[in-house]
Amino acid sequence: MFVHHGIYWDNPEPLVDVHYERAAAFVKNDLALIGYHIPLDANKEAGNNWGMAKRLGLKAAKDFCQWRGMTIGVKGRLPKPMTIEELSRAALLGAKPNQLLQFGKKKISTVGIVSGGAGGDHWAAWKEGLDCFITGEIGHTDFNYIKEEGMNVIAGGHYNTETVGVQLVMKKLKEEKGVAGIFLDFPTGM
Repeated sequence: MFVHHGIYWDNPEPLVDVHYERAAAFVKNDLALIGYHIPLDANKEAGNNWGMAKRLGLKAAKDFCQWRGMTIGVKGRLPKPMTIEELSRAALLGAKPNQLLQFGKKKISTVGIVSGGAGGDHWAAWKEGLDCFITGEIGHTDFNYIKEEGMNVIAGGHYNTETVGVQLVMKKLKEEKGVAGIFLDFPTGM
């Protein structure tokens, strides 16, 4: 099983209670689990951010936004200006975003993308002079900063923005190695 978020985030947990049940399901069923979090966000060929950039047809796409010394996002210019609603539909393939914050230009030409919980990176998009920042979720305290910056932000949902890469990897494995896969879609609404 190939996933974006693995079983643990910061620190491993003792294998008791629900943590035991999670691990036991893999052991009992002789199933391997591989999770690529940040590398899948940042991968230029099959990652969440660059995958969404390709979906949008971003021109002059470049690395954007640092996380712990690594560049993880992408920025670029849309093929044609779009409203925030049009951009959201194109970026999320019609999935409903968690929030659309329209405090900037009505027609968006430049975009920065960092999937997942990168809402605090609106600063980077603002400093770059981008028209819109696409991420998964923003925090409560980000709202007023975004408004004061005059930014457009699409909070597309953590889940919606981080399923792009696993689907691209699945497609790549099928095309290059003949390995068929099934995408298990369990939206969290987050």
